[in-house]
Amino acid sequence: YLRSEPEARVQGKTLTWTLGNMNRGEAKTLKVWVKADSEGQLVSCFSFIAFPAFCYTTLVGRPELEIEKTGPATAQLGADVTYNIVVSNVGTAVARDVVVTDTVPPGMSHASGNRSVQFNLGEIPPGGRKNVSIVLKANERGRHRNVAKADSSNAGNPSDDAVTVVQEKDANLVVNCPNRENVGQRGTTQFKVSNTGNINLTNVVITAKWPAQLQLVNAEGNPQQTGNQAVWRVPTLEAEGEKVFRMVFIGKAEGEHCVEISIATAEGITKRSTCCTDWVGIPNLEITKTGPESAVLNSNVTYNIEVKNTGTATAKNVVITDNVPQGLRHESGNRAVRIPVGN
Repeated sequence: YLRSEPEARVQGKTLTWTLGNMNRGEAKTLKVWVKADSEGQLVSCFSFIAFPAFCYTTLVGRPELEIEKTGPATAQLGADVTYNIVVSNVGTAVARDVVVTDTVPPGMSHASGNRSVQFNLGEIPPGGRKNVSIVLKANERGRHRNVAKADSSNAGNPSDDAVTVVQEKDANLVVNCPNRENVGQRGTTQFKVSNTGNINLTNVVITAKWPAQLQLVNAEGNPQQTGNQAVWRVPTLEAEGEKVFRMVFIGKAEGEHCVEISIATAEGITKRSTCCTDWVGIPNLEITKTGPESAVLNSNVTYNIEVKNTGTATAKNVVITDNVPQGLRHESGNRAVRIPVGN
């Protein structure tokens, strides 16, 4: 014996190799070098001993839950808001006894009236996912943070949230005018347009209309006037902002005359208000009396009396009283003569 490959353990004339484990289909080659000392046949015998092996594999896994909650970034006051919740098992074992708890934030409510709502999802296998949704009512303006948490018996308790800003779009219109005003005088109508919501209002159109008995003298804000109508256009009325305008009218006739103000926005908000003033005229009497500068003794003398109403209202039940001076006598014998004129 000279050598072997791989190296064998030599015991006298016996060579032993320990090859370890061999997989099915695997082959190994053994080589031996010897030197012949004499003539004749060289017989080499090989034998092997193998022990069959049986193996099994046990997967040791760990469940791991992830939760994702989504919802709208904005919502209108009073609207229903839908949130979606997705619970996923990104681990390598089954997540058991999974329960999702959604906490209803202040300013929002659930149809059940409860401040928290639970969903029993049971088991979620590795790579699995389950979806649930919840609908809340937006009761108050502002920023609301809605939190959902997933609990389980073996996979932790992750949580996630969704933030929704509840918006209100609304406007208010207030119109003020004098209750009573004199015909021919000036009266001021003032109106205020307020954005009572928390979002901007756009393309706000304000329209004023008045009857023919009123004459517009001045209007703030440079509106576009056509006949008995004026229109203001406000590109943007910021949240909680306001605009105030004044209009000055002269009443041309007696009676109750009303100014109507209306607004409309690109967001679909419309408001209308009317303010009425009782325009009252003032009578103003002027009287003129003419007569001869001289007269013949014991002759009749005629005087002309003219009463003129230069005011803005009817003078009612007018009576002229003519006081007869000394030296003159009226046929009635009265020293004061009353002459009813009427209206």
